[in-house]
Amino acid sequence: MKILMTYPYFTGKGGMETVTARVLNYASRNMEIEFLLSGGSDDTNWIKNVNNESGKVVLHNHRSYPGVFLDTFNYIRKTKPDIVITLNNLQIMPIMAAKKLYVPNMKVYAWHHFALRFLKGNNLLKYCDSFLAIASGMKRDLINMGIDEEKIHLIYDPVDRVKVPTPQSKDGEPKHFVYIGRLEAEGQKNVSEIYRILGALKNKNWVFDVYGAGADEQKLRDLSKELGIEDKVNYFGWQKDVWSAIKVADLVFLSSKYEGFPMSVVESVAHGIPCIVTNCPVGPDDIIKEGVNGHLYEIGDIQDAAKTVDGFLDGSVKFGTQKEIQASDDDFYTDAYMKRLFNILREKQ
Repeated sequence: MKILMTYPYFTGKGGMETVTARVLNYASRNMEIEFLLSGGSDDTNWIKNVNNESGKVVLHNHRSYPGVFLDTFNYIRKTKPDIVITLNNLQIMPIMAAKKLYVPNMKVYAWHHFALRFLKGNNLLKYCDSFLAIASGMKRDLINMGIDEEKIHLIYDPVDRVKVPTPQSKDGEPKHFVYIGRLEAEGQKNVSEIYRILGALKNKNWVFDVYGAGADEQKLRDLSKELGIEDKVNYFGWQKDVWSAIKVADLVFLSSKYEGFPMSVVESVAHGIPCIVTNCPVGPDDIIKEGVNGHLYEIGDIQDAAKTVDGFLDGSVKFGTQKEIQASDDDFYTDAYMKRLFNILREKQ
């Protein structure tokens, strides 16, 4: 079975790259799988994690839409895959054109990693044969768009098992709060909200460790000064292997206005660390088990989030043990995930 996955281009520093590498590495011997990035990848270090005996990444250099369109069309025409899995709506057009003209029996899957309600070209989804939904909210959105529920497969996203949980702070030490991701103050990532939550608790015993980079770093530094917490915030920049860099963590924060499937959260749970997360579309409500591995709060409800964090600091709010937190992630671990995914693909042949 020959499988082609497609996307216009990667920055090389996101969760999609991590998921892609895991899928390519899991392909079995009777399965040929490629990932076509028509526009290439700004950073190619993630490709070093791909075992080329299982799957391979094909990098081209087309950044315009006409270039991506023609490159996608021509690659399918030449390679004639059995299945194409597209992670991008606008590539559906060249995929369907190639199918009609050259590969009529080819199956087309849509596998999106961002909340559909914020994407362009959703009208093209009706041309796909099946759908891989990474969150329950995405499945609901597809059904609301008129997609037949029988064509939708809820698969989530994979995370590797972690044998040794990340250490937590000892009694009497400051609690280590962590953010992992792009430094975007008011946009999708909405990181300023975390600063405001912590600003309400500035006199408590904690430090905030920020792992990420972005255009709004200075804006966030200025906000920390305005809130009187600048001495409690540490900036570590973007890390290639963030969980090797994190030595101590007690809570991980995510304040996004929307997500696809927030890998920073599911990875934190895999490391035995509870999370404070916005109840945003889509993904967090699949991951967070209230009172076990974290707490969901509504976007903008700083008071609710601060109350939970304050309770965590004084011991009145408790989560599960690190083993219990890790066990809450069972549906997302790579071995179970890959079995689900490739069984679905095989059934369609």
